[in-house]
Amino acid sequence: MERTRRLRWLAPFLPQGCFASGSRKKRFFARTHSTYEGEIATLRMEGLPGNISQPRGLTAEQLGKLSAHTAGISETIFCKQRDTLSDLLCWDIRWQLAESLLQKADKMSMAASIELRTPLLDIEVAKIAARIPSSLKLPQGGPGNFVLRKTLAKRLREDLARPKKGFPVPLNAWLAGPLREQVEAELFSTSSTVCSLLDRTLLRAAWNDLLAGRWDGGRVIFSLWLYETWRSNLPK
Repeated sequence: MERTRRLRWLAPFLPQGCFASGSRKKRFFARTHSTYEGEIATLRMEGLPGNISQPRGLTAEQLGKLSAHTAGISETIFCKQRDTLSDLLCWDIRWQLAESLLQKADKMSMAASIELRTPLLDIEVAKIAARIPSSLKLPQGGPGNFVLRKTLAKRLREDLARPKKGFPVPLNAWLAGPLREQVEAELFSTSSTVCSLLDRTLLRAAWNDLLAGRWDGGRVIFSLWLYETWRSNLPK
């Protein structure tokens, strides 16, 4: 964001781009033409459909609508704070947390009687966190979660300087490995609902790219497979 801020004066001399594009150059052009809040919105586009870095199958018109929708969201959600990090954190609370994380994880887990919510969502903890200076939240050169690391270091006997690590599901490996025959048979069958709604040739090309490791589209293929399975099990 700091780099874009320095280069934004070049916008009149650069072609228009699109945030939701598979081209890094086009996304760079879009960043230089964007507003500050618009650029923040593009950093948290998980709440919108598709993958902006790999928008396979989206037409130019759809990409344009996605960019316009993102601009509209930025005008609604953005709320100026004391510095850039605070701007980003405020955006996370008002958009990423509310529209993505809690929608996808919290509500779904509660529907299955599973308690997933973190104690860091406690309103009093959030108030304290909001008052902490940004220099303590993310010191120059890292690490992130600095205050939390220091606090937990007093109670946990383990290395807290290690990088953050999530719990990724190896969908690409599963789909290209043990699930390959089943997924392929169901997704590309002559009675496939998915193939009746999408272009079979393009879907096959996407599947081949996934198998060859040219496309990180495990989530997309898995979602299509779930939809196909659901449709095939509907009462006749």
